[in-house]
Amino acid sequence: MIKTTAYITNISDWGIVNEVYNQFFGEHKPARSILPVSDLHLGCLIELEAIASLPDH
Repeated sequence: MIKTTAYITNISDWGIVNEVYNQFFGEHKPARSILPVSDLHLGCLIELEAIASLPDH
């Protein structure tokens, strides 16, 4: 994983998003952005975008 962008509808959720993110990625820390937004499609509270690449063989 190279980079993630999380869009959250409630800035107060920043801490819990950070906690879950750290649990999921562990020691691997891809670059990331967390952006507060007014609302998301279908009433979702978070949307996560990820960019990844495969290792060279």
